[in-house]
Amino acid sequence: EARRVGVLCEVARLLHEGGVPHRLTLVGDGPAAAEVDQRLEGLPNARRIDGLPRSELRPRIAAADALLLTSRYEGLNVAMLEAMASGVAPIVTRVESGAAEAIEHGVSGLLIEAGYHEDEHAIAGRMAGAIAWLASDRATLDAMRAAAHERATQRYSLEVHGAACEQLFASTLAAEPRWWPLDRPCTLTSAHAPTGGSVPPDAAERAAKALASIKGPIAIYGAGRHTLAIAEVLASANVACVIDDDPKNHGTTMWGWPVVGIEKPPKGSAVLISSYLHSQVMADQSRDAGLHPIVLY
Repeated sequence: EARRVGVLCEVARLLHEGGVPHRLTLVGDGPAAAEVDQRLEGLPNARRIDGLPRSELRPRIAAADALLLTSRYEGLNVAMLEAMASGVAPIVTRVESGAAEAIEHGVSGLLIEAGYHEDEHAIAGRMAGAIAWLASDRATLDAMRAAAHERATQRYSLEVHGAACEQLFASTLAAEPRWWPLDRPCTLTSAHAPTGGSVPPDAAERAAKALASIKGPIAIYGAGRHTLAIAEVLASANVACVIDDDPKNHGTTMWGWPVVGIEKPPKGSAVLISSYLHSQVMADQSRDAGLHPIVLY
């Protein structure tokens, strides 16, 4: 779901039907592998191969003209930066963070508009159109590849980051000692400071206010630090289950409540999003599953 690999299969089909010269290789394995292989059947210029060691993957990347990234949400994708550093033009879906920071649209790559809930055919159509355009204009493609290489090496190379870290350490060592502000935890997350960077200090108050407005059973979405931090509030709530994205945890319990997948909460349950950093993504996934999320942040 996160990588939206179905879009890649649809791109391959559209390019084949449109007679666009191409060769599309998907590298990797996972739960969608069988479906991907089935959808690529009959497409002579597209195939999937299992994951490769880095030594074999690098030359394949360097031999490509473009990297396709179709994610629903993404940070600053390392695979994208590695491809750009190899002179490969990135063609990626526009997300809220990451890609737009590294890519100047139309110069060092292409950002494809793709709504979170948008149909994969529409997204694939835009991506296939971009590929067809570059396939017909080699000069533009080569210029984009060169610009991608320059962008990656000048802004994201190990040397650039090493120099920035060295400068930061040097300036810190040269500065006068300062007391740490007492109103801020000195670690992002800590058993002794549960309201660290991943849990805002007013999390329990927000949760209590939200729970007071709910009638009927409640599903808590999130079994991590945020849920641990608001445990006292949850103890008196009408909790039916805890939703967790990791299948390994399904069938277990948390404080006596069953841990289930997002498709399993009881009918009519309200879903409390117990997360700060991933709140929006979890709320979107809840809506996709036909649930009614209550967002704290």
